[in-house]
Amino acid sequence: MRLTVAAKALAAAALATAALTGCGQRPVAEEIVLPPTSELTTGQQWGVVRSEFLRLRADATLRGEVLAYLRRGEIIEVMGRGDSPQEIEGESEYWYQVSYEGVRGWAFGAYIGVAESRSAAAALVDIGGNGD
Repeated sequence: MRLTVAAKALAAAALATAALTGCGQRPVAEEIVLPPTSELTTGQQWGVVRSEFLRLRADATLRGEVLAYLRRGEIIEVMGRGDSPQEIEGESEYWYQVSYEGVRGWAFGAYIGVAESRSAAAALVDIGGNGD
């Protein structure tokens, strides 16, 4: 017996439907466990550059490649925060993963002011960018 292309397609669809339905049983949701990372995400936060020039780096270290230079008062989106503070030039702060005009990199927290909203970050510009 020879099957037509349409009959073969119909048979394949029937087999796929039977396989997907699992004889009437509903699929069970599987829990996904993610491994710990060195980053702690902080939700949507914003920041403002407090130093004259800020180097946006590829890695959370002074040796990280410089991706961009930002000027005082630039508003940045804060994507996450490193897991522990570091001391640089006498300042103990976290590194923050930030995004600015499509460039994503790391900025040392002593040189940015972090706020809960874009408008709050903009307000930091008006008061000198230091959050005081």
